[in-house]
Amino acid sequence: MTPERSNPLNDRTSAEPEYRVEPADEAPHIPGPERLWNESWYFDWVDQSNGLGLYLRVGLYPNLGQSWIHLGCTGEGGPLLLLADQQGPFAPNQGPQATAKDWSVHAYPEAELERWSVRFNGTVQRFTDPEAAYRRDNPTTTNLAFECVWSTRGEPYQYGSSTRYEISCTVAGWLAIDGVRTEISGTGQRDHSWGVRDWWSFDWFWSAATMQDGICFQATEIRLADFKAPFGYIQDANHQLTPCTQLTMTEILGEDGRPTQADLSINNGSVHLRVEPLVLTPVRFLAEDRAEATMHRALCRYWTPSGEIGHGWSEWNLGSEPKPGPGENTGGSSS
Repeated sequence: MTPERSNPLNDRTSAEPEYRVEPADEAPHIPGPERLWNESWYFDWVDQSNGLGLYLRVGLYPNLGQSWIHLGCTGEGGPLLLLADQQGPFAPNQGPQATAKDWSVHAYPEAELERWSVRFNGTVQRFTDPEAAYRRDNPTTTNLAFECVWSTRGEPYQYGSSTRYEISCTVAGWLAIDGVRTEISGTGQRDHSWGVRDWWSFDWFWSAATMQDGICFQATEIRLADFKAPFGYIQDANHQLTPCTQLTMTEILGEDGRPTQADLSINNGSVHLRVEPLVLTPVRFLAEDRAEATMHRALCRYWTPSGEIGHGWSEWNLGSEPKPGPGENTGGSSS
């Protein structure tokens, strides 16, 4: 069978009207027939007062009967906590919630497009040295639990004709590592995406952050074989949103292929930032035929030419090539 390939720009047909984010889109959607049809909910935060950052992605693959969960929690100079499970349980219409042997997650809207509550409790890997996660050194384990609320600040942003939207947020709640509880108050991002998602077929850059002056942004560059497509927005301190129509992203890679620094320009320099990865984390998507996509996900500091500082998360999916996705068989099948 030829592996399915998706153009992330064409999730909706041209016959449909211009798409707006509707409250009903916060709920699970009817799956398509494709093996790689996926619905995911993503949440992150940075709490500068505690020097911590966290991200969580819950992805549902109904045609594979699986949920995928990826979680990272870290701080500059601190340990790295990671969880990656591509064999999580799946139940139809469950939304972003699942209970496995070693972890559980439950996320739901308190008020659609306004507030989401997320709870997690589970055993995660602990790397004293974040570099060890790339070397695949044997980690220790620890318990991580959190309960936080993501509250919308500004307007939801819709990716053109694609079935995906992004929302800048404030975040409050608590985090506990081995029972030691920390109150969390920070800024963050959440997004919701549904459609065919083939992690093995193209590169991309994604970033979201909040600056000291209250300006926040989200930027995505989809890197297809023959062109690059920008998405995202700039949101000012009064929560007025300007869509991204032009984006330039240039990263410097180390000898190991990991990004060490980047320059980001949105809308011909309306926002120009130096991006400094503080802690890099590997996010691996592994197929049954052992084809692997490794995304570099980083807690980052952002600098403007005038010296304004911001914090957020960035990710780079680099060096991908057409490979079998989960469940497709070209001499082997994927998970």
